[in-house]
Amino acid sequence: MVREWQSISELTTATRIPANTIRRYCSTFSQYINSERSGKRVQYHPDTAELLLQIYAGYRAGLSTADIDLKLQQTGSKVMAMEPQPVVNQAAVLDHIGAALSIIAQQQQRLDAQDERIAHLEKRLDSVSNPWWKQLKNLLKKSE
Repeated sequence: MVREWQSISELTTATRIPANTIRRYCSTFSQYINSERSGKRVQYHPDTAELLLQIYAGYRAGLSTADIDLKLQQTGSKVMAMEPQPVVNQAAVLDHIGAALSIIAQQQQRLDAQDERIAHLEKRLDSVSNPWWKQLKNLLKKSE
């Protein structure tokens, strides 16, 4: 049986992967996905559904785009073997997260200090934009 080329809609039905996700995969991994364009219509090779499912499984297994791309490079556009990749050193990952949170906290303190300084300068600007002689003139007007 010869399988027909498929549209995004047909791939969505066949794989149960949302159309926007399929479009993103087709864009991200375009060098591995065989397609034909006829006007505005794009048709995908019959093997595309299987490849999309493998890409989807890779993301579900926790692989990054770069990891999936590497597996595709190693296998060409053949089906990839997807196995979850354990985090090698969780302590190191947690240390990096802690360091990042520390930097974020320092930056937040700096922003808070800058907000206070801006408020102080705005108050000073208000008093400068209304010099003493204008204030005196306004007082004299009120007393008349």
